[in-house]
Amino acid sequence: MSKKSFKEAFVEFHKANPAVYFALEKLATQMWDRGRRRISIAMLFEVLRWDYYLSTHDPSSEFKLNNNYKAYYARMLMLNHPQWGGLFQIKKVKGE
Repeated sequence: MSKKSFKEAFVEFHKANPAVYFALEKLATQMWDRGRRRISIAMLFEVLRWDYYLSTHDPSSEFKLNNNYKAYYARMLMLNHPQWGGLFQIKKVKGE
């Protein structure tokens, strides 16, 4: 049996924990509405780590919010909010 890719693990996590996306979206919206045009997805993740530490489940990871998912969330947020283009700095996803 082959190991899941980061993307496959992310999709599984996202399906099991849709509230994470909506929380990131809410935080990003708050920053955007305050005039911030460049923020870090890592910063948002740290806020959520505090809030969601005990409430998420990811069978692919020992972490409640795996750092490997940050790039996918940043891309998803900007895809769903085209006006946020460039809000997050995008780098190549490791392993793809």
